[in-house]
Amino acid sequence: MAASNPPPVSRRGSLASLAASPELFIGPDFTEPEVSAIEREVVPRYLAHFIEVGLPRLIVSPEAAVGIVGPLAAWGSRGVLERLPGARLALFDCSQAALAKSGELIAAPHQSELVGAQGLPAPSAGFSHLIVTHPLVDVASRARLIAECRRVLVPAGQLIFALPLRGSYPEVLDMLREFALKQESPQVAEAVELAAASRPNPETLTEELEAAGFVDVTVDVELLDVPFSNGREFVADPLFSVWLRRDL
Repeated sequence: MAASNPPPVSRRGSLASLAASPELFIGPDFTEPEVSAIEREVVPRYLAHFIEVGLPRLIVSPEAAVGIVGPLAAWGSRGVLERLPGARLALFDCSQAALAKSGELIAAPHQSELVGAQGLPAPSAGFSHLIVTHPLVDVASRARLIAECRRVLVPAGQLIFALPLRGSYPEVLDMLREFALKQESPQVAEAVELAAASRPNPETLTEELEAAGFVDVTVDVELLDVPFSNGREFVADPLFSVWLRRDL
């Protein structure tokens, strides 16, 4: 998890007039059945950790405008509002099915806006805080996403960026390597190694954020364990079949 650590901000971003920004891939277009599986199986056991880990780190601001980026972003809206009462929220998701579910889950509809887009179609310097939860993007898209985060934040704004770091999913990667070996599939083996290498470590994530213009960057590492009895159970679980397979 990475975050800038500026002084408190007292500026309300404009959430009413959303201007166009360059198209940016921020995640897959999940279907309605996939969204249901994510809400039922993936969020409680896995995604909730990425959402909750950043909430205590949010800098308290009297008039906060908060952007939340990620599938079912509304799931974390209650925690944000408990930390920042009265904040205006904008939830960004490229999946219309996930956006519709967020409309059902949002903690305070009267002070929230749902935005379906492949990027961040928001005015520059429009947010005091931005929370990005487990983006399913490649290296190039992650760089564009970080740059867009910098653009839409006020000069003293705060970014909470929660994602798996290099070294995550070691058992999963080993299982896929074994599969590639047994199937004599160099393409699968190459894809596995590329996926593993595409994740940043704490040092390279700091460099990526600082290169985009962020200052006072801190990276905290926390461990998350999701147990499974065997590989067959894991592969059949929505955590892999719906979510992680798009991240490997």
